[in-house]
Amino acid sequence: MQEVIEDEAAWAKEVISTAQKRVHSEQMARYWFGRFCSSAALDASWAAFRLFLSCADRHCWLWFRHKLATKHAGARKEAFFELNLHAIERACKENEKKLSESFLNCTVNNGLSPWIG
Repeated sequence: MQEVIEDEAAWAKEVISTAQKRVHSEQMARYWFGRFCSSAALDASWAAFRLFLSCADRHCWLWFRHKLATKHAGARKEAFFELNLHAIERACKENEKKLSESFLNCTVNNGLSPWIG
């Protein structure tokens, strides 16, 4: 997804780039979770789940249960999924760590934005 940047300000380009990376990460999480659900081989499903964890963020909580149900993943994968909810939660927190420390690519210290003196 390539966006035309009208504003030549460096910070605007950086913010747009960060947003595009997040969108790509969301797309990859959906893709790998879909592969987890649809792969017939359990080792391929496990590998897809691990790749899903590497790019998942809190958005996945909105869609993964629906995708699991609609893909008819099967009882073994559904059980694996339920047993690994803690791993999803942990991965989301780790993948979002930088997001909680910044706003519009500006570092936020002690809950104060950098533009507040």
